[in-house]
Amino acid sequence: MHDKPEVNVHMDSVAKKPFAILDYNATKGAVDAFDELVGNYSCGRKSNRWPMRLFYFMIDTAGVNAYVMFGMTSGVEELFRFETS
Repeated sequence: MHDKPEVNVHMDSVAKKPFAILDYNATKGAVDAFDELVGNYSCGRKSNRWPMRLFYFMIDTAGVNAYVMFGMTSGVEELFRFETS
C-alpha cells in the first residue's frame, strides 16, 4: 500500500507530505474515537503481566465494538452520554 515514497505534489500547501502521512491523517479519527470510549469506560487494571493487560484490552475492545454494533442495528442516534474530560 505504502511501498513507494511518493509525495503529494498536487496540493496547494507549502509542505508536501508523503501519501502515507496523508492516509494516516485521513483515518486517525477512528483511533481517537476508540481511545476516547475506552479511556472513559475501561475495565483495565494495573498489572505487570502482559497477558492480563492483553486480556483487559480485548475486553475493552469487545465492549466498544458491542456498543457500536448495537448503535448501528438499533437505529438510536445517541445511546449514552459519554462524558469527555
